[in-house]
Amino acid sequence: MLLLGGLSTAQAAEDVTMTLSTETQRFTPGKDYEINVDVTNNLTVKALQGDIVFPKGLTAVKSDVENGYFEVSSRIPHSANSSMDVKAAMINDSTLRFLVLPARGREFMPAGEGTILTFKVHASDALATKSTILLDNARATTTTGDDNISNKLDEVTLLVKNTKFVPELILSINDIDVNVNKPVAVPVLLTNEPAYYGEDIDSLTALQFDVQVPEGASINTDDIVYGNRLQQSHIVAVTKMEGNTYRFMVSSSSLGKIRGNKGELFAFYMTTTNTVPEESVLKVTNQVFSTVHGQRYVSDNADLAPDFDVKVTNHRNIYDLNNDGVVNAMDVQIIHNAYHDTTVDSTKDLNNDGVINAKDVQIEHNAYHAQ
Repeated sequence: MLLLGGLSTAQAAEDVTMTLSTETQRFTPGKDYEINVDVTNNLTVKALQGDIVFPKGLTAVKSDVENGYFEVSSRIPHSANSSMDVKAAMINDSTLRFLVLPARGREFMPAGEGTILTFKVHASDALATKSTILLDNARATTTTGDDNISNKLDEVTLLVKNTKFVPELILSINDIDVNVNKPVAVPVLLTNEPAYYGEDIDSLTALQFDVQVPEGASINTDDIVYGNRLQQSHIVAVTKMEGNTYRFMVSSSSLGKIRGNKGELFAFYMTTTNTVPEESVLKVTNQVFSTVHGQRYVSDNADLAPDFDVKVTNHRNIYDLNNDGVVNAMDVQIIHNAYHDTTVDSTKDLNNDGVINAKDVQIEHNAYHAQ
């Protein structure tokens, strides 16, 4: 979720800082949703007002509360003997104005942070794919002893996403366990969830993404295992880019649709060497999805196709002394040679007793014969 806020600072006996904020929302037409208005203030607030401007297709929902629109949090005093009043009114078709004013006992909102107001909205089919709610024209009056300070708060933008048009496309790769110099199959999974009123995303035909492997690891660009979600017309092409990055492209010459809504698309093979740390990550970035209708969904929309890391655990066989992927007579010869060395190589001190001797040779022999 994205957090966006406005910040305004006024000079007086001390700086007055107040921030209004809310969070990115996803809406499905035909449903009601709650939205919180959060306020962070470092001084006591005597009064606060602001306008909430709605995009086309989103309307405020009246409720049974006293002010007609807002549920009030405990941050705003409203006890039986002293309180602050919250008033609300639609000043035009798209703008809801709120007022937080001192009432009985002139008790004020103390410094702090968190939600002060919650209101409901209703989404309709007229709501665009991406639009915004604005928290605008906000003003606050604070008090510091005898000083009264008013400050103008910057406009706050709340990003709205209409799930009628924005599907859930989740590319994933599970954590990977690898052994040095042994290729491991890495499945690529895709979940393309229903987008709106149960309608499946059945028109997805192609996708692209980049994979950055750890230093010392490599991907076999020619060895791909196709899953049954891909049709015969689909091709998975892997291209080595700069550095340790590989680009994967899934396409279809006949615009064949990717079958189903979840599961494995294909698997690629990755090999690590002993230079890859025991714990590292594989980074997936730059995701792009295409449909048979020419619609493209790209990863600059972080909620739709975010970058992600995959944990890579690299296991090293301590008995494979030359890191060729097997324990054989060559490793036995290496330990025999090390037995007579004047310096101790810790990778050949198999029982970690500080010396390389007959015990280490016997351990290596046992490992060899256990293969």
